Amino acid sequence: MLQESLQRTHGWGIGFQQLGVVYTNVPASIRINALLGRDANLQDGGFILSKLGSELGLLGFGLVGVYLYFMGQSFMRLRLAIWRKTEMADGELFAHACVLGYFVEMFIRGTNYFTGTFVLMLAGLVHLRRMGVSARP
Repeated sequence: MLQESLQRTHGWGIGFQQLGVVYTNVPASIRINALLGRDANLQDGGFILSKLGSELGLLGFGLVGVYLYFMGQSFMRLRLAIWRKTEMADGELFAHACVLGYFVEMFIRGTNYFTGTFVLMLAGLVHLRRMGVSARP
């Protein structure tokens, strides 16, 4: 559905929260509809990357790139803390873990944009920004 929505809209996306509402003519959606008689599981997209790409197009992929940058920074800071090469306050440790934890929703399985994990990730980024550590290698 991601590829079809990008091709149909020339990279713009089908619109915010429109995945599953705008009918897609791909084999997967046709099979699901034939088996169940309805379009089950087409509104959530399975994982946030597919929703962002389908609904927001190239802008969505840009947001994923920004998240990947901050996720990489958090991963490296947590690895340094594990190897005892840097000291880290408890709040900073938790904030990095929240940013890294959103990986599951982004790339494996998520339900919607605004979930508890998303709020924790945003709170972690705000905390790191206030501490001034989010952009440090």
